[in-house]
Amino acid sequence: MTDSFPFDHYQRYKHAAEVISSWKNTSGINKVKILEVGANEHKNLELFLLDGQITYLDIQVPDHLKNDPSYIQGDATEMPFSDNEYDWVIALDVFEHINNERKQAFLLELSRVGKHGFLISAPFNTPGVSLSEKNANTFYHVLYGEDYRWLKEHEELGLPELNETLQFLEKREIPFIHFGHGSLKIWEMMMSTHFLVAGKFALRPYCTLIDNVYNQKIYENDYVNPHYRQFIVSIKDSVKLEIISEWINNRQQQNVNPHALDEINSLYQKLRILHQNISDKDRDESYNWQIQNVLNAMRTIERNSEQLLQNQYEISKRELEENELRNDLLRNELQDLRLKLSSIESKVSNLQKTEDEMAKSLEIQRNLEQSLEEHKINFARNLEQSLEEQKINFARNLEQSLEEQKINFARNLEEFGEIIEQKDKHITEIQVMAESLRIKNRIKRILPKSIKRPLKKIYKILKLVKNNPTYISRGVFEFRRRGIKGLAEKVKSVSLHQELQPPYNYQILDQFDRETMQYEINEWKYKPLVSVLMPVYNVHPKWLALAIESVQDQIYPNWQLIIVDDCSTNQETKDYLKKVSDPRIQISFLKDNQGIAGATNQAATLSKGEYCCLLDNDDEIRPHALFEMVKALQTKAYDLLYSDEDKIDVNGERKNPFYKPDWSPDLLRCQMYMGHLIMFKKSLFDQVGGYKTGFDGAQDYDLILRMTETVGCSIHHVPEILYSWRELETSTAMNPDSKPYAQNSGLKAVKEHLARVYGEGNAWAEETEHLYVYDSRFRLPEPKPKVSIIIPTKDKIDLLEPCIQSIINVTKYSDYEIIILDNNSDLKVTMDWFSDIQKKHNFVKVIEAKYEFNWSKLNNHGINVSSGEVFVFLNNDTVILTDDWLSRLAEKTLQNGVGTVGALLLFEDKTIQHAGVVIGMGGWADHIFKGQQPIHYGSPFISPAVVRNVSASTGACLAIARKTIDKIGDFDEDFIICGSDVEISIRASKAGLFNIYDPKVILYHYESKTRTPYVPEQDFKMSALHYGPYLKEGDPFFNSNLSLQHLIPTTK
Repeated sequence: MTDSFPFDHYQRYKHAAEVISSWKNTSGINKVKILEVGANEHKNLELFLLDGQITYLDIQVPDHLKNDPSYIQGDATEMPFSDNEYDWVIALDVFEHINNERKQAFLLELSRVGKHGFLISAPFNTPGVSLSEKNANTFYHVLYGEDYRWLKEHEELGLPELNETLQFLEKREIPFIHFGHGSLKIWEMMMSTHFLVAGKFALRPYCTLIDNVYNQKIYENDYVNPHYRQFIVSIKDSVKLEIISEWINNRQQQNVNPHALDEINSLYQKLRILHQNISDKDRDESYNWQIQNVLNAMRTIERNSEQLLQNQYEISKRELEENELRNDLLRNELQDLRLKLSSIESKVSNLQKTEDEMAKSLEIQRNLEQSLEEHKINFARNLEQSLEEQKINFARNLEQSLEEQKINFARNLEEFGEIIEQKDKHITEIQVMAESLRIKNRIKRILPKSIKRPLKKIYKILKLVKNNPTYISRGVFEFRRRGIKGLAEKVKSVSLHQELQPPYNYQILDQFDRETMQYEINEWKYKPLVSVLMPVYNVHPKWLALAIESVQDQIYPNWQLIIVDDCSTNQETKDYLKKVSDPRIQISFLKDNQGIAGATNQAATLSKGEYCCLLDNDDEIRPHALFEMVKALQTKAYDLLYSDEDKIDVNGERKNPFYKPDWSPDLLRCQMYMGHLIMFKKSLFDQVGGYKTGFDGAQDYDLILRMTETVGCSIHHVPEILYSWRELETSTAMNPDSKPYAQNSGLKAVKEHLARVYGEGNAWAEETEHLYVYDSRFRLPEPKPKVSIIIPTKDKIDLLEPCIQSIINVTKYSDYEIIILDNNSDLKVTMDWFSDIQKKHNFVKVIEAKYEFNWSKLNNHGINVSSGEVFVFLNNDTVILTDDWLSRLAEKTLQNGVGTVGALLLFEDKTIQHAGVVIGMGGWADHIFKGQQPIHYGSPFISPAVVRNVSASTGACLAIARKTIDKIGDFDEDFIICGSDVEISIRASKAGLFNIYDPKVILYHYESKTRTPYVPEQDFKMSALHYGPYLKEGDPFFNSNLSLQHLIPTTK
């Protein structure tokens, strides 16, 4: 039935019905209460939504519908309804007819009344729409000699502005999506079709046929730009809004069937021919038709006159009867008034009596006041007497107390005399002690520094492990690997971490938490089976039992545990597994040892879940682990998910939380930061071929690297600690030396990954001084690309000269130029130095920049006069410390998918000045790790000594490739002093690029000694504009569990 609707009605109502039906499927609500605004008298919506409970609101309701309970007359900008009275509010092609002054009120009313959301559709002043409407109206005017009413009103009122509307919704934080529909070209043809048949009843079935073809074959894919009509859908539940958005996005990917377009165009051309033929015939028959109409009109007037006289008589008779009835009613009302008057007289009498009683009450009140005055006088007299007695008692007690203290003082004096008598004895003992100390000092002076320093370090180490025996095994490994210096550095980092971190307050779920989570699970539409894979080999039954119990304690119920024993030689392990009885647990015993990779592959083969999780046989997962993972899937069916983690010792004490950043590809190429808990689609596991042999100790690392290489792999981080890694002598959680092969396996995994992604020989990995941390390197093209180093400055040669000399003396990279932007220097010594440095080195250029200081403008100036393929923006108060700094910056910035690259900057005291920017830190943005030693550690966040992805880096040393600048644009010159370095990194992220921090590019930074710390108000405004989403949602490369008020990573 609805397929025969006029095409423009079908476009509106079909979209509304589809959006609400899609929303219903995710909400579980069967009967939806809907308000349609501006529906007129058609009730079209209920033909598309057969099961909806629909009310219609219009500014004017026709007389024949005023008794219809589904119609309400009212103003849509001031609706007569309470908040959230309807589930949905729909307004189809109403918005453009509302006065501009009332449009915002209209939007607010829709949001207020709609409990779950609202939908509006309307033509907006988007490109081409006004012209198309003008063309259509001209066509109608040619046909019928007058304007088409609604199109003329659009022209007079003006169409609404789309950007203004969307910005208003954003400002009021009303969530929404918007999309266009209805190709302008198709719309003009379809409107011409309807205009052609407007006065030709004989052609209407043909028009209906054309509407049918459009509605059935074209409507669903008619999203080709430019559009005639725009839709705005607001849903207060962000998850459901995202579902609708994905549905529309999928719809927009399809193209209109060209055969359907040909068919509808052919029908339209035939209609034009039919219209012309009928128009010629109409002209011949027009005169006879007009005469017949006049005769018929005269007969009708005669009949109507007779009927009018009869009606007038009936009306007069009814009025007489009604007057008689009103007289009777007036007589009855007079009688009622007399009765009411009598009642009022009675009440007046009662009020007089009440007045007399109040006078008596006032007399009683006066008597009470007099009595109270007498009591007050007596109380004062008694109080004075009582105070005199207390004074006498206090004097007596004071005298007694003083006597007791005198006796005690005499006793203490006697004891002090005895102490004085012992003074000679104490002096003798002190002399003996002093002699002993002099001997020790002589020994210290005799010992050379080469012995004393190691002794001090050994003392610190012994002091640390005294109360932490678990550090002994880790210390032995570090000593073997890096000697006493490396061990001392490790001790320093661990000590520093322990001193700075507050107590680890982890979440303990109570019954209320569990019930709340269970309620959420019941509301979910998507509850996949999760297979937990656990390979087992010779583990002590105590730890195995705890691991299994942690799975059985899961709040999310739809799981299975697949245990594969890898031919354990410990009979206790096998005996325990044979006793496990739970229908959700499947246990398999291998006949030969296949290693952890083979055993896990076997477990995956036995699994039936859509998703798989990995659990080591001596670790534990938290009760809400699977709940949090599957909760994330309610938004999107991610391919790979990972969570935060901590460690747990043999006594069950949880410690060392590790809060991770969101998906960071460059960090993953440096270390296996994802760790545990990991959950992935079983289909993805099969696609990459499961675990591979030859990566013992790093088999998870190799698997995850291969998974992330797959096209379109969606990765999600759940910022909750869901996994506890057991500290045992046999695990690397406590003893890195327990798996010496793991270091080489990890290096092999990264090397093979880089070869697969970038091609053999184009990228490789190297070991670093830190265990399980690798350095990914990338081959530069030959000849090597030129690097332009851009340095703004004003005088301050005492800073600029060391900076330039460090570049020249330290840098190994050959092809580079130095662009010095002279921003209004006025000292002669500066000018002389500029002249001298350019004469000595032809790759140094001084460019005049005679305008007011603007950091962004200066760097953009540098870009315009540079010839390099890589730009390095450098402050004049920096000094280069590493010779390969330029190579590392260039090789990273030139990789596809990379935005900006920053460096490790140090203060003069060698503490960290910059190791990446966290947006939101300190209220705006700041440098994480500032003031900390540049040493490696692993909790509670990523170490400052590893390559990682960041939201931004400081502009004091920032590298960007020319191709990236071409893609995302120059620095934003609306910033004056600070903030544009962060903004350009944000822009790179929005373009799908990753920003990198490289700690092996090291410089001193004396932090703007050339300028004051003043920040213009303009920079704050611009920062607020661009940092907004990060300030609200958090920095994806930090972690929401860490404090933004501490520069050193600290748990909240």
